[in-house]
Amino acid sequence: MNSPRRPVFIGTALIVLGALMLLDQLEVLEVTWPWFLVVIGAAFLVRAYVEKNTHPIFVGTLLVLLGLVFLADQGSIPGYYVRESWPLLILAVGGAFLVSWLFDRKYEGHLRAAIILLIIGGFFALVEEHYIRWRVMRDISDWWPLGMLALGIWLVARPRRNE
Repeated sequence: MNSPRRPVFIGTALIVLGALMLLDQLEVLEVTWPWFLVVIGAAFLVRAYVEKNTHPIFVGTLLVLLGLVFLADQGSIPGYYVRESWPLLILAVGGAFLVSWLFDRKYEGHLRAAIILLIIGGFFALVEEHYIRWRVMRDISDWWPLGMLALGIWLVARPRRNE
């Protein structure tokens, strides 16, 4: 945190955001709040690259992906709206875990989380887009919290390797 480069990245983020806001004022580009997430996330990723530090990769990737999802929700990407494509949020978090693991393989838990979230998000994306149609989906949607409870109990109660 006491990096001498830190003010450079904050400054760079402010320059980019200021330029975007100026373009918005000049009505060249419509800048909405998700752009802030994208720019700040990109600054984290640049920081990770320049400092060769993998810690900011997860946060940077997550902010960029969430920013893109919310830009899609505002109609910047035709046909995608969070209220209809909410699984994109789950996929964004899973994607952030995956990218974090790809850059630093010591985060084994990130790979497991990525796989679980990408499978769950992918499944619900297919359901939302009507590629999977089950009559039992109504029943599953009523009882899915039980699966969440079971997973949580397993994660808390399972034996740890290093303990």
